[in-house]
Amino acid sequence: MAAKRSKGGLGFKDLQLFNKALLAKQVWKLITQPNLLVSKVLKEKYYPKLSVFNSKVPQNASWIWRSLSGGCQLKLVSELIRNNRWNRALIFKTFNHQDAARILTIPISVTRIEGSYYWAHNQNGQYTVQSGYKAWVKKKEMEISGRRDEAGTSLDGTISQIWRSLWEQNVSQKMKIFIWKCLHRGLPVREVIYSRTRQGTPICAGCGANEETIEHMLLQCHKVKEIWEMAPVKWDGIEHLSNCFTKWWSAIHEAQIWKARNNREFNHKEKEPFKIIEKALKEWTEFEEANKWKDAGNSTLETEEQQRADQEQMECHTGLLLKIHTHQSKDQPTVGIGISATDYMGQLQAVWALTERTS
Repeated sequence: MAAKRSKGGLGFKDLQLFNKALLAKQVWKLITQPNLLVSKVLKEKYYPKLSVFNSKVPQNASWIWRSLSGGCQLKLVSELIRNNRWNRALIFKTFNHQDAARILTIPISVTRIEGSYYWAHNQNGQYTVQSGYKAWVKKKEMEISGRRDEAGTSLDGTISQIWRSLWEQNVSQKMKIFIWKCLHRGLPVREVIYSRTRQGTPICAGCGANEETIEHMLLQCHKVKEIWEMAPVKWDGIEHLSNCFTKWWSAIHEAQIWKARNNREFNHKEKEPFKIIEKALKEWTEFEEANKWKDAGNSTLETEEQQRADQEQMECHTGLLLKIHTHQSKDQPTVGIGISATDYMGQLQAVWALTERTS
């Protein structure tokens, strides 16, 4: 559940790794702020003459120190030096060839000045809980990836595409979570329960002939086949896909089949196939209607904006542009007023001319 969605998880934080990142933050304070009261107290009690990273956890250590010791995993530059020389073998083993060559060009100080602490996973070198958590997650992913490489698998790209396709499906979130459980063998069918607990029987209660796997429960059982034959989903060839769940997840009927199975398993009630299909279609129709209302709401706003723009344009088209010009005579006590009206095309519609006497 803590893995990324693209890697088959749900995107939740890994609480164990997050706790380690929080503990490491406290250790970072101990080494970068030695003048704090808590730093002085812990140093005096647990590592008075050593570094915090070389300290041991005594049997009578407090719960706080036992917890902090879990965040004291740190790599030091001094580990790469032997007899005032770079340990070439260890450097080339730890870093890639290009970085290792650059490290070997760095001169080693002979003054033995006390070094400073730098967090490599943050640009400013300062440790943060966020960067620490990301580093822990990356390390865990690399370990998992290494085990896959040792097993000889190379399906990361295909698996990522499968999960992306799942989350992009135009179905309800409840259906996506149901499919997610199926892909992780998370549905408590009889075969899964028996393989984990060795209790009960793995045989399907519906047909009594085969083990109740997820594929059998959703596709292969003869009671389920009756449902699929009545469903408005193409039946031909679906039995050939029964061993590859990732290829037939798009139908919404699986959730209703699962509900009917649970009703039979725990309430001992059989549900007619047409009732299951009717319920599945009803759920799908409700989802479609909800999407239509959502789309209709968006389209209504767009329509209102378009109508408003058309109305403004129409008002401009039906309106007239009035121009007024006045002129006063210097020789006579009169003033002339001229008014012209044109449409949006600039065509003259009307003209008025007035002469008024001024006092």
